[in-house]
Amino acid sequence: MLDSKPRSPLPREEIETKAQRLVQSAQDTLRNSKAETTHSTYRIWWQKFLAFAQEMDVEPAPASEGTVIAFAQHLHDDQKLKASSIRVAISAIKDYHESAQLQSPTTAPAVKAQLSAIRREQAMDKERQGTKKARPLTIAELKLMVCDCSKHDRPGTEDIRGLRDRALLSLGLFSGLRSKELATLTRDQLELCTSGEFIGVKIHLGATKTDQEGKGSLVAVAATSDRYICPLRLVESWMNASASVQGPLFVRIRKGGDIPTAAKALSTRAVRDVLRQRAVNAGIDPERLSTHSMRRGIAHAVLQAGRDIQTVKRHLRHKSIATTTNYLDEIEPTMDPATKGIA
Repeated sequence: MLDSKPRSPLPREEIETKAQRLVQSAQDTLRNSKAETTHSTYRIWWQKFLAFAQEMDVEPAPASEGTVIAFAQHLHDDQKLKASSIRVAISAIKDYHESAQLQSPTTAPAVKAQLSAIRREQAMDKERQGTKKARPLTIAELKLMVCDCSKHDRPGTEDIRGLRDRALLSLGLFSGLRSKELATLTRDQLELCTSGEFIGVKIHLGATKTDQEGKGSLVAVAATSDRYICPLRLVESWMNASASVQGPLFVRIRKGGDIPTAAKALSTRAVRDVLRQRAVNAGIDPERLSTHSMRRGIAHAVLQAGRDIQTVKRHLRHKSIATTTNYLDEIEPTMDPATKGIA
């Protein structure tokens, strides 16, 4: 039988305390929904916004629409930043205001209109100047670079530095990882499969650019029949040679060729420098060559090997097929018509 007695109302202080706990819990959940790299980026941008507000002698929080618009224009005019970077900066301002339970000026129509205007202006500039995308790195170029890896190193460092760079370049291209993912790979994220149904390297990723919920994803990199560029063989050789290292996979090497036990991971800039220097050493023009060239290169190679665009999309972990299409705009039109043989 249900209790028909009316319940006594909670004291006001207890209601307010419970409400505060719920609000705090909601804020903690919201903060935890973002990747740590996002939090770090937001903190950096918020500090830059504080410095800008101080220089302009205006209140940073709650900020006015005019202050946010002026900051966005400053990043565009003075800092020459891309529209995408400016949007991240504005998102950082929004995140701080929401965390502090303040009304965010970033959602105002005037701010949105300003960001759209900046994006349109930069798009028009690109159209006038011609967009210079990173060109794809080909399999043939990879082979030249890998085979040349040991020829131009300093005496006494050929083996260790060459082993690292060969593994870095091969895994970088065949995995299609983003530069940050490649640079920050750790040894325990890799699974070397030398027998069984799958022969190759399995890479276990956690929270990434397109997986901020941290569900994780698996990138399977099959071994190749060409032993000179086989990612499994090259990565295994490098890991054996640097077995004393704990943590990062691709680490910095001292001038003498020594690897400290607590070696630090390569930065994305260092990965780019390795790629470009190895290209120059192999007689390859480094123009328009960047770490993104490896990601674009595998997209081209997979499609040219006869796989469909959905396979490319899955391997690169794109959310949208439109993004994948942008990677393939430099492929020569096929001379094999789609309608051939259907009737």
